[in-house]
Amino acid sequence: MEKSDDEGEMEMERMEEANEEEEEEEEEIAEEEKEVVEGVVYYGELKCQARRGSGKACTNNAYFAQPKIPSGGLASFLTAKHRNNIKMNSNKKNKKTNKNTQNQEKKNNNSTKTDNHNKEEEEEGDEVVVEERFLCGVHAKDKLGRRPLPKRDPKDRKRIEQQRNEADRAAVEQHRQRNQAAGRRGDVVLERLRMLKAPRHREGYLRVYPNFKHQNKADGFGCARLSPMSLGPVDHGQPDLPPALNIENFHQGTKVFKEEIDAEGNPGPRYVANRLRFYEDPVPHRHKYRASGGGNRNIPLYFLWIDRRYGSEHRLTYVESRQFYCNFYERLASQEPDFQKLVEMVEAGTNLQLCGYDAHPLPEGQTIEGAYLDPSVPFGHERVLYAMLLLHDRPDDFPWRKHKTFDF
Repeated sequence: MEKSDDEGEMEMERMEEANEEEEEEEEEIAEEEKEVVEGVVYYGELKCQARRGSGKACTNNAYFAQPKIPSGGLASFLTAKHRNNIKMNSNKKNKKTNKNTQNQEKKNNNSTKTDNHNKEEEEEGDEVVVEERFLCGVHAKDKLGRRPLPKRDPKDRKRIEQQRNEADRAAVEQHRQRNQAAGRRGDVVLERLRMLKAPRHREGYLRVYPNFKHQNKADGFGCARLSPMSLGPVDHGQPDLPPALNIENFHQGTKVFKEEIDAEGNPGPRYVANRLRFYEDPVPHRHKYRASGGGNRNIPLYFLWIDRRYGSEHRLTYVESRQFYCNFYERLASQEPDFQKLVEMVEAGTNLQLCGYDAHPLPEGQTIEGAYLDPSVPFGHERVLYAMLLLHDRPDDFPWRKHKTFDF
């Protein structure tokens, strides 16, 4: 049993690193991956138009414009002079029309169009008009030919973001009214965040950020108090141990790693010292050991729990240990005003999109209990909050209550 869960946890860690939700990303990029992009393209506001080695669309933002030249073609013989005179334009026809108009105005006589063209070449040199692609730093490899995209004025960018957020809030309210008129509660969905990327836009859903550093998110409802890094203290009841000052440090401090055991595989003095240090530290720590050498160091050997009644130690598997994390989260989060606000929103018909780094959506057909018992995917606080909102009127159906095996 333990071996199966440990193997499942390792698989979970691999999936957490490798899973990129490819179908959703392809849909997001489909409209942006065009031969011609109209209007001005600003720094970081468009998706990279290249494809990865796997053939899938790149999901990075575009920061450079680069001539759209086949490999081994024009790029192989353009001189420095040519490069300096390249006129990059997303719409080739518009460029030619504008150029002819300017030439005719400058001449203001009976010269022919050919004369205008020759005059321009004498003034500017051999001009080459090419289309361009918008690429990220990884795919814009031609450092001589590429140019950085212009950055939008900060005031202008802020104004646009405010307008977008206002439109989103209006859509959320419209959907809320529809749900209320139909006698429906609001829907709740999970959206996994990715580093430096905005969550996927869902029309009519309020983005909720129950994360430690996301209190002041302008595009949704920040509720940092619902993060396990904020919630505490944890009165776990293990004998001869102080309460943990937050859930995150309780969870991490309870893990036993190979660096912390003796020759017989038992928790050694290093583990005992680390556990106490984590419990007493007010600063939350997401990991006990940092990754090094490309490996994932966050895979423990087991979780250690001390029975309050007999003082005996129990080595728990990954799934078994979830009962502590989830129960303590429920007990503390349910007392927070922000949780009550979320409950009221759902009851009033507001659709919520829970955004977090472990907010893995449930596969189609999988129940909350099935997800709780599945060791291949993390069951982080976002999923606990998701269950608490969906099953708010049926708390006995919370899977961490149904599968609770210790008295605490």
